[in-house]
Amino acid sequence: MCPNAGDSDDQTNQWLSIYGPPIAARLNQQAPGANLTASDVYSLISLCPFASVSTSTLSHSPFCGLFTDSEFENFEYSGDLDKYYNTGCEATFQFILCRPDSSTDMGSGSVLSKESATSTSFSLG
Repeated sequence: MCPNAGDSDDQTNQWLSIYGPPIAARLNQQAPGANLTASDVYSLISLCPFASVSTSTLSHSPFCGLFTDSEFENFEYSGDLDKYYNTGCEATFQFILCRPDSSTDMGSGSVLSKESATSTSFSLG
């Protein structure tokens, strides 16, 4: 892999550690002995789109009913973090394109809350 390619593992893992455990706890309560982890939650919720498109009617799979709308939003935000840190403005190779002032610090790479991230305005002009 290119040494200047971005990496979102720290940020997405940090976010998963926030939204994943409550989902795992709920599912484990409903399925005693399953012993699901936050990582398992990520894998399971990732299966929903595949389960949906595998039906002949392309309707939502009953499997997707395991998760609430809020849980899907949290999962979606992990995808946003992945894109932002992996190939977006926070990716190493994109730094100059997104922040022409080379004296700007790239920051600590900590995860923003969904609320602060969605309320921030960005200008490309």
